Amino acid sequence: MENLLSEELYKLKNENLRQEEEELKKLIALQEVREIERERSKDYLNRVEEFLEGYDPNKKEVDLETKKLILNLLFKNIKIAHKKIFSFEFFAPFNFLFFEEKQKCQTKNLKRVTNFLPPKSLSGLSAAR
Repeated sequence: MENLLSEELYKLKNENLRQEEEELKKLIALQEVREIERERSKDYLNRVEEFLEGYDPNKKEVDLETKKLILNLLFKNIKIAHKKIFSFEFFAPFNFLFFEEKQKCQTKNLKRVTNFLPPKSLSGLSAAR
């Protein structure tokens, strides 16, 4: 009887330790992802700094190489199919600005639609009674 009780206790403790192990593995993986993101952000900031050092604001026209550099600094990810963009993701500051502007446009469109709606009911009171 004592062996059975200790075996159950062992299984219970083992299960708790396994759960803790899984949680720690998840935390380690998250930390590794954060470290990779930090390295990427350092690389990104270096690329921005390098671009700004070589940028000439007095240029009348932007050449193809400069356009590519600008697009690489704006977009983190862009997917094109059938010669059309079907999904994209900006780098952090531009992503925030884009979605903020998108929200403003949606609000304006919503206001515009509500202005077309009649302010009161179209049905009138019936005179017959």
